[in-house]
Amino acid sequence: MNEQKPETASIYYEDRPGKPTLAATGAFGGPTPDSQNVVAHLYVEHVMVPSIAEIERTEEGVYQQSREIKRGHVRREIQATLVLTPKAAASLGQWLVAHGMQATQNLEGSDS
Repeated sequence: MNEQKPETASIYYEDRPGKPTLAATGAFGGPTPDSQNVVAHLYVEHVMVPSIAEIERTEEGVYQQSREIKRGHVRREIQATLVLTPKAAASLGQWLVAHGMQATQNLEGSDS
């Protein structure tokens, strides 16, 4: 008996309870030492808030900054870490590039 394999399959997507939604402005990582996986640490980059600000009270009773405060250092806050097989990393990369280009084209088209 010759059974045919189905040509289509249904895939159901389910959210797990408490699934977070993360923002990322970049990623850092690369192949693991044995090259069995690719690690991507997703981060959000921002300037750190100064830890101390100095203010003084003027003769009019108004508080104002008494000296210029230097901005803090740039901080990359890791939001999540992905560990992918090389094949999954390449596939995800292609998907991201395709959708990133589509979104960019949509933005450029909305400017007209």
